[in-house]
Amino acid sequence: LTVTLPDSSVVYLNSGSTLTYPEKFAADKREVSLEGQGWFKVYASRTYPFYVNTSRGMTLYVYGTEFDLAAYPHEKDVEIYLASGNLNMMLPVKNVECAVKPNQKLTYDTVEESIAVLDIPGGMGYDWKEGNLCFRHSTMSEILTSLSRRFDVVIDAVNASADTNEYHASFTSSETLEDILTQLSGLSELTWHNVGTDADGRKHITVKY
Repeated sequence: LTVTLPDSSVVYLNSGSTLTYPEKFAADKREVSLEGQGWFKVYASRTYPFYVNTSRGMTLYVYGTEFDLAAYPHEKDVEIYLASGNLNMMLPVKNVECAVKPNQKLTYDTVEESIAVLDIPGGMGYDWKEGNLCFRHSTMSEILTSLSRRFDVVIDAVNASADTNEYHASFTSSETLEDILTQLSGLSELTWHNVGTDADGRKHITVKY
């Protein structure tokens, strides 16, 4: 889903995401709220700051930039990837502020209340808005979470092992979820089967690894 904001900024929303914004921005600032994941292309204005609020206690502050924000309500980590421009992450309640540089990913662990910053050359893994998936140094749990978002399905892990291995894999927009799970089975001990759909029409898949 692509959303064009009142100032002509553009947001690409991933599955299961909600963006809240006014019909017209205030005179002194632009402010939106996100639950889920969105790729933002913010119209640049040095005198008209842009804020993104999340339900996880984090606020992003930019003037004009391109970035990815993943802030799903039921996941412990909030992640920011900055493609270009300047971005400040703020935790107002804790009086914490942290600057992010281009091609960096900031991860905020909401349980441990810790912040980690990692260099991500070329934005590897952040082309989901084109329907592609790229995993580098990703655990199986992280991969399955991304697949659940991408295909809007419920993936239930049964008897999941303490798999700490890191996987490298790339998939194109033309590959189905079944195609991807079959390929992952060749990389690990993963097995899977379709369970059916729930009352809301969402597909359920059970995996074991």
